[in-house]
Amino acid sequence: MVDNKDLILRLKQGEEKALEIIYKIYFKPLCYFALDFTDDIDTAEEIVQNTIVNLWEKSKSVDANTNLKSYLFSSVRNSSINYLKHKKVEQKYIEIKKLTLQEDSYSNDTYSDEIFDKLNENIEKLPEQCRIIFKMNRFDELKAKEIAEKLNLSVRTVENQIAKALKFLKSEMSDLISIILLINVLFL
Repeated sequence: MVDNKDLILRLKQGEEKALEIIYKIYFKPLCYFALDFTDDIDTAEEIVQNTIVNLWEKSKSVDANTNLKSYLFSSVRNSSINYLKHKKVEQKYIEIKKLTLQEDSYSNDTYSDEIFDKLNENIEKLPEQCRIIFKMNRFDELKAKEIAEKLNLSVRTVENQIAKALKFLKSEMSDLISIILLINVLFL
């Protein structure tokens, strides 16, 4: 039986052998666990590998009394859930694109593409932290509290950055959307 505390202490000291032991003990069970979420073995393995690499990278800050098994399974669960959220956002985007493509009018497709292009262009104009927070909120569907925890910020700061992004995007996009709406009304 391997001592949990000893493994963590050895990790904290940068001992690669400890990482190998953790990999041998936990890789397969963690993959099966992640597979329950993802239904894809390659994705499950990637999530587990990333989790173990993250453990190695953060090993100096891991408390020696941490339950290693719980830590790893919780990390894999969270990563799997984030993967599913991301897939859900991708699926929504694909559905929106399909609906857009199903429109009879070429102009509607052109307008939709133009809006998406302009929106992406304006998102990239946001200051880096604001852009990252906005994308995490809108594309990864994370709540302000989750973003705050991931980025080590206050919830209020995250909320302010989201509001700032929305205000900027609204002002940048308002002219284009107004013109498109006007053209649609005139030609319906």
